[in-house]
Amino acid sequence: MKTTRIYILLALLLISVVIKAQAQDLHEVYISDKEIWNMLYLNDDVFLAIEGSNVIHKIKDDGTVLASQVLFADDTVNYIGHRELIRNSNGNPAFFRVERSNDPDVFRVYRLYEVDENLNITEAGFSYSLHEEIESANHANHCFFNSDGSFIYSVIIPGNNDSQTKVVKLDAEGNLVGQQLFPNCARTCWYNNLLRVAESSGCRVIVGRNAEPMGLAYDCYTLDSQMNLVDVKENLEAISYPYVPASGGYYRYNSNSGRIYSIGDCAERYYGANPSYTRNIFISVYDSDFNQLDFRRCPWETETGNAGGDPETIDFGPNNEVYMVAGMDLHSAITQNLFIGCYDENLEVIGELYYKHPIRYMQYLNLVACPQGGCLVNYVDFSQAHESGILKVTYSDFLSVDEAHLHGFTVATAYPNSGKDVLNIRTGLRDAWVEVYDMSGRMIYRQEITDNVTAINTSAWPVGSYVWRVMANGKEAESGKWIKQ
Repeated sequence: MKTTRIYILLALLLISVVIKAQAQDLHEVYISDKEIWNMLYLNDDVFLAIEGSNVIHKIKDDGTVLASQVLFADDTVNYIGHRELIRNSNGNPAFFRVERSNDPDVFRVYRLYEVDENLNITEAGFSYSLHEEIESANHANHCFFNSDGSFIYSVIIPGNNDSQTKVVKLDAEGNLVGQQLFPNCARTCWYNNLLRVAESSGCRVIVGRNAEPMGLAYDCYTLDSQMNLVDVKENLEAISYPYVPASGGYYRYNSNSGRIYSIGDCAERYYGANPSYTRNIFISVYDSDFNQLDFRRCPWETETGNAGGDPETIDFGPNNEVYMVAGMDLHSAITQNLFIGCYDENLEVIGELYYKHPIRYMQYLNLVACPQGGCLVNYVDFSQAHESGILKVTYSDFLSVDEAHLHGFTVATAYPNSGKDVLNIRTGLRDAWVEVYDMSGRMIYRQEITDNVTAINTSAWPVGSYVWRVMANGKEAESGKWIKQ
């Protein structure tokens, strides 16, 4: 019996080593020493990406770089921005460049440029003079064109105590149609959110405010085509309270389904002799009238930092599946690793993938869904002199353990590692169970997996090392080593 246990233990450890080796071979379709700021698909398998401050690439999502182009060869204009790719009113890829004006009465000029499939850059004849509001660093993430060519954008104007959110609508020639100013916004809420309204040339804007007992509450304001306020809906996260997005709440509209989704990190505070807080990933789904239908809380028990919620970290696939990317098991501002999820339109789990490396500290930047399913994830690696890259994640990666391993991901993870009284096993697998072995190869714990996180009480376990296994479909799906302090 003792010999059998030793062989079991050796087999477990060998499998763990193999899986860790697999997890180092991510499907990276592009790597750069400059940060990649935005991606936009041209067709089913070719996308555009802006790299650094002045280069655009045309890349096939198998990793083939088809063309590259400097945006402005003689760039003598003092500019801000020009890194967010959008689609203009005729569907062509475009970006805005914020240029300093020679006119002393004009602070900045917001100018639109189109990009064709050959990466030719042409001015699209749309510009607008900006003033103090362009000082906000968040202006470029919140804008869209209507089908009539009109354009709506919003910015945050920072203040010492409270901030202001400004929403502006321009016609197709760049003339001002109307604007609204929302004062007394939460200073910690740096993401205002601008959404389309179905069959309307108005918009919705979500504004964060300080509120008790919720801490930070989100309200939705609906504006008509002239930017007049027509409706207000308060406390959008009413169903999920006390779990509400913290400073990083971000909302996105799926025009195909008419539903709205939010992603953010929710802060949970613990009081007592040693007060602390944790930040966990949080996703909600709403109907077209902004009634919250359901939510999904993704706990990591992280101690610092933002777990998720930056702009462009959630997108929608061809069957309305929801893709997201966030940080995993954070312990400082930079030690972020990747957690990528795929859910159906009701936020039921299709699959979850994890990447955690002992050396690489990979922070997500943005995500875009692929037209044929799956997604591209853009990251920056702080352990590699800010190396940036783009990962291709196929839809099959979320469905097949073998495919996930082939592309460098794990389908289950243990945290915190090392730990004391609790071992958490997180996985999106169903019809699965977890087993834990001590170092003699003896199984000391077995439990069916019924939720994303299985919390195992380890307070009575001796200090030392253990091997955990997640079993699914009659075979091992994942294993690893866990250290009890």
